[in-house]
Amino acid sequence: GAVDVLVNNAGFSATATVAETPPELAAKMHDTNVLGMLRLAQAVLPRMIERRADLIVNMGSVTGHAAVPFSGAYSASKAAVRSYSDAMRVELRPFGVRVLLVVPGAV
Repeated sequence: GAVDVLVNNAGFSATATVAETPPELAAKMHDTNVLGMLRLAQAVLPRMIERRADLIVNMGSVTGHAAVPFSGAYSASKAAVRSYSDAMRVELRPFGVRVLLVVPGAV
C-alpha cells in the first residue's frame, strides 16, 4: 500500500568541538541526518503528490535553531533539516502534502 505518513527520525550526534570534528564524521552525520531524510522523502513524494493528501514528519532539534558548544556538526545538520522542512512545507502545500518539523529540546 501507499505511505500515508513518513516519519524521518534517523540520526546521530557526536560530542566534539568544531575544530576537533573530523570532516569524515561531519559528512557521515550530514549524510544520515540530512540526506537520509531527503532520500526517503523523495522516494515517497511522487505517490503522496498523486494522492494529494499525506504527511511528512521530520525530526529536528532545538540545536538546529541555537547551536550549542561541542555539537557543532549535529547542530549544523539539524539546521539543514529545518531549512529543508521549511522549503518542503511551502513547495508541497499546493499538492496537499503537509510537512511538520518536530523540534525536541533537552529532556
